[in-house]
Amino acid sequence: FASNKNIEVKNAADFVGTNVYPYCGGVSYGNAPYIDSPAKKNLEKYWSDLNLLRNNYEVIETEEGWPSQGSDVGAAQPDPQFAHDYLYYWYFRDEKTAPVSYYFALYDKTPGQGTESHWGIFSADRYASLLGAPENAKDFSKPLAKGHVLVTFNNIVGQGGGTLRVAALNACTKDWDPVTKSQGDCFPIDGYYHTGDIAKQSSRKFMIDTTGDTYASLLVIFYGDGGAAPRLCYIDKATLHNMTNQTQVTLQWKTSDGAVAC
Repeated sequence: FASNKNIEVKNAADFVGTNVYPYCGGVSYGNAPYIDSPAKKNLEKYWSDLNLLRNNYEVIETEEGWPSQGSDVGAAQPDPQFAHDYLYYWYFRDEKTAPVSYYFALYDKTPGQGTESHWGIFSADRYASLLGAPENAKDFSKPLAKGHVLVTFNNIVGQGGGTLRVAALNACTKDWDPVTKSQGDCFPIDGYYHTGDIAKQSSRKFMIDTTGDTYASLLVIFYGDGGAAPRLCYIDKATLHNMTNQTQVTLQWKTSDGAVAC
């Protein structure tokens, strides 16, 4: 903050933002009741040092938080109890530590992104939160709502001598109709472009609503040549209802018109 290379940037900006994540630094959260948490002390030491340097210049905490699931980083462990405690710590601590701070994040991302999926206060489907689940006020793991499962899609389109392709999952407004070979209007699974993409020769998990209330069926397309995005296969409502957390869908060439079950 005080080094010469940063002076020009600081002088040109209205304020400076800093992201402080003890988790990313591999700092242990400690043991309940977390009063002497090394992670909290680490953040407070950072701000104590920074406050001595900033000379009344405004510095804000642009991101902070603790993940509820994911991979260990050094002595830091993702944990719903830690995430729950950190949320309360952030909300109630002395504002002198970081006068302006933004908590990361409001919602979990669509599951399947590793640690990056699990920083939210609320679960990806908005059902549960770090304040507890509807069925259990002490369950801070943010379980998905009933009827929501994590399904793995394995993209092997073109594997074994063909042209490798990116595939994409779409949600459709109607069930698969074998006569018209249609499913109503279909949209990227999370509502905006490329959210359903599955890279070449890779796997990806999607949060699927198996109740049929959110969408009636699923369609998988692949990215062809130019702007073409042909059908690959479909998942009808009956199959949708039977999906579980153990379900895996393998995507590969089957027919030229994509009028075949995945």
